[in-house]
Amino acid sequence: MERQMNVMKFPRLIALTHVEELQKLSRTHDTLCLGAGITFSRLKSQLIEWVNDKINDGGICEALLNQLRYFASTQIRNVASLGGNIITASP
Repeated sequence: MERQMNVMKFPRLIALTHVEELQKLSRTHDTLCLGAGITFSRLKSQLIEWVNDKINDGGICEALLNQLRYFASTQIRNVASLGGNIITASP
């Protein structure tokens, strides 16, 4: 954000989008493992798939999917990452 608003200048920009370990998504019956680099659009697609699998996960996938409806626009969800929002303390 600071870079786009020309508030701060950074000599280097490090993109973590191709770090495989940060892109992982997995689920067991009682655990979700969400990589910090996944976009919210990718998370939404995976959650839809998991909800359709009808595996009992206590409703966590459906609850997260419902919350994503209120999070930003599609354009933002296409590029915003889970970890990036945690680091910047975004809602």
